[in-house]
Amino acid sequence: MTLFGKTCSSLEECEKVLQALHDADTSPPASAIERLAKVRSVVDTLQGLREVADKFKKNADETDPEKKTYGSGMVQKVLTFYERFTVASASANALLESTEKNAAVEEAALRKAEEEARALKQAEEEQKRAQLEEAARVARLAEEQERARRKAEAEYAEAARKRAEEESERKAAEESERK
Repeated sequence: MTLFGKTCSSLEECEKVLQALHDADTSPPASAIERLAKVRSVVDTLQGLREVADKFKKNADETDPEKKTYGSGMVQKVLTFYERFTVASASANALLESTEKNAAVEEAALRKAEEEARALKQAEEEQKRAQLEEAARVARLAEEQERARRKAEAEYAEAARKRAEEESERKAAEESERK
């Protein structure tokens, strides 16, 4: 395939992608960030074709019969190609500008959503930590109450034992007085 043929094929591919992106504007919205990547790819391809397209156009515009490299049929093909190329470049650049704005808005919304999700997760973690701290505090209180109960039971048992011992000593003393 000739350079002109390859260049025309590249332009046709760019035009197809641009048409698909244009058609996507009228269908359910796609991610502006994904669209931006596609548009940038087309713009990059067209920028890569710019030098070759300009050379074709310069050769087609040549008026000196000694320097002419194209016949009239090829001149018409090049001029048609260059017109399509110019339209595609302008369309791609305009689409790039609008898509960059939409992508910036989408990226800002995504960042905000991510920040909100992080804040929510942090709040949930703080709430969980607070619940764990409260559970630990309640467990400590329950443990302290259990120790206090055991201490009170032990003190009561000790007092009861002392009373029983004193009662036993008193009874023993009474019996020994009786004898």
